[in-house]
Amino acid sequence: MKLGNFTESGALVVADTFDSEVIHKSNFSTDDLQRMSRQLEEQQRTLQDQARQIDTLQRQLEEQRRTLDDLKRNR
Repeated sequence: MKLGNFTESGALVVADTFDSEVIHKSNFSTDDLQRMSRQLEEQQRTLQDQARQIDTLQRQLEEQRRTLDDLKRNR
């Protein structure tokens, strides 16, 4: 499973994290909204870092599988 498309859709994460109706009915201060925005940005960076790590691990796993297949063929 590739996460590349998911992590590139930052707006989707923001939209899914806070229900627009809840924000509309709530009396959030500018500081609250800025804090939430910073938290979402940090979460997005974390997700992007994790997606990169997953991609790296997937590439390493594929390389190890190819190496193992080569070893099996050469027996």
